[in-house]
Amino acid sequence: MQIRGTHTPVLEWTGDALAIGLFEETTELTGELAQLDEKLAGTIQELIAETEFEGKAGSKAVTRVGSNSPIRKIIVVGLGKAEDQKLNAVRTTGAAIARLAKKEKVKTLGINLPIVNNDPAATAQAISEGIILALHQDNRFKSEPEDKGIKLETVDLLGCGSQDAAIAHAQQICSGVILARELVAAPANSVTPITMAQTAEEIASQCGLSLEILEKEDCEKLGMGSFLGVAMASDLPPKFIHLTYKPEGTPTRKLAIVGKSLTFDSGGLNIKGAGSGIETMKMDMGGGAATLGAAKAMRSRHAPRRYS
Repeated sequence: MQIRGTHTPVLEWTGDALAIGLFEETTELTGELAQLDEKLAGTIQELIAETEFEGKAGSKAVTRVGSNSPIRKIIVVGLGKAEDQKLNAVRTTGAAIARLAKKEKVKTLGINLPIVNNDPAATAQAISEGIILALHQDNRFKSEPEDKGIKLETVDLLGCGSQDAAIAHAQQICSGVILARELVAAPANSVTPITMAQTAEEIASQCGLSLEILEKEDCEKLGMGSFLGVAMASDLPPKFIHLTYKPEGTPTRKLAIVGKSLTFDSGGLNIKGAGSGIETMKMDMGGGAATLGAAKAMRSRHAPRRYS
């Protein structure tokens, strides 16, 4: 899938589906959207009326356009109140549009959302993050992939201009998030202290980070009794992982991210009764997964600023 910012006006865009964001209680079309509606023979306003669309956050509706139209489908999404339009809201809206486009078997998608805080780069990054994370499928342990059939191939972010750096940064951030998700989702016989250390080695090698892994003997020399006491419950050796990222130049401050990685909390002899949730204890390494994901997300030494 390719995501790209474009200067193409909404009136000139062509493709399978065009998604338009509308604020709550302001669903009367004006300006370019009114011209677009006229070009599409009133399809947008008709969709709003027939579905009683009010622009509330999370609402959406879709309809087909006439066969001779350069746009096959129109999607309207609710943005809620204009004063609540923050980057996270745009991120969530991007995700909702992507899911609906997938359901509607869309190959080429155009997205026309308001620019937040007059910052096209930040807006493009937020929308891209929502799209990428919404469409990610983890098929590692499935005999047949879930994402069969037509796939979304191209997404144009209308009104954002060319935003290659911001979109690339979104992809970088999402790669870290996806890594953390997949580590947490994997079964305990797949994610162990040994494989966690191997993942850290891969990140260090690919991303230019320095890595130190303390083995059991190293931890004993440092008097790490609590850490070793927990590790005694397993016949697998403990791994204390320390990744370091150093930016170019002189850092102005230091940041430490610490994550616990108990790859399976068996609860001692596991005398818990039914409904104890013991099957979810493979997630007790979520803190460590998030830490490794953050390390991967920081991999680019020349990354643009982070938009939050």
